[in-house]
Amino acid sequence: MMQNVDEWKTSGSKITFTGWYDVRASASEAGTCFMDELRYALYHLGRPNLVTMEMWDEYD
Repeated sequence: MMQNVDEWKTSGSKITFTGWYDVRASASEAGTCFMDELRYALYHLGRPNLVTMEMWDEYD
């Protein structure tokens, strides 16, 4: 998802990211959809490394 945000930013599009990408939250192949969405939100807030996959693995 973060790569998609980067693509959207570099595209210079005037529409919102959700309008540009038009994909909503769904289960991921890895089964980490919550973590994926949390990291996406943190990335959007400028804090992408606040929570890491290592932390998620320790919690899980």
